[in-house]
Amino acid sequence: MGSQNPHLVQINFIIASAEIPLAFIISICCALGLFLGIALSTVLLSKAKLQNRQLRRQNQKLSSQNHG
Repeated sequence: MGSQNPHLVQINFIIASAEIPLAFIISICCALGLFLGIALSTVLLSKAKLQNRQLRRQNQKLSSQNHG
């Protein structure tokens, strides 16, 4: 990827600017997207597991009340 994108690209930040190789920018964006995707998936999966656990407990309570 780096050999196909050797061009420098000017990036303007709020208080500064810099010329960075395009391959580096693409790599940083891919890594940031991967990190955000994993973080978001982890949070959503944790919430779903917690909700599943709570619903199983409610189901067990209701089952024991109906049979007991």
